[in-house]
Amino acid sequence: MPYVLIQHTVGDLARFRPVFDDDGQRRKMNGSLGGRLFRAVDESNEFVALFEWTDNEGAMKFRDSYEMHEAVQWAGVQGEVRILILEEVDQVDA
Repeated sequence: MPYVLIQHTVGDLARFRPVFDDDGQRRKMNGSLGGRLFRAVDESNEFVALFEWTDNEGAMKFRDSYEMHEAVQWAGVQGEVRILILEEVDQVDA
């Protein structure tokens, strides 16, 4: 099962969060099974989202979509957004 990891700097959480939440339906239509949103402890504007995805094709379609890049602009994301399609290699105990 692939994962989509998105790393970005958020300028204003009040502006970012509604766009992020509204994009959930489009993520789901492209194969997202849900995920988690993380914030860096020592950099409160640094966020990472990690989503499980049904297949690589849908994940890449989401990553490359015009709507994804447009949503980043609407949300006020600062600087470059890093989006990786990941596949699990192994599970470790610690």
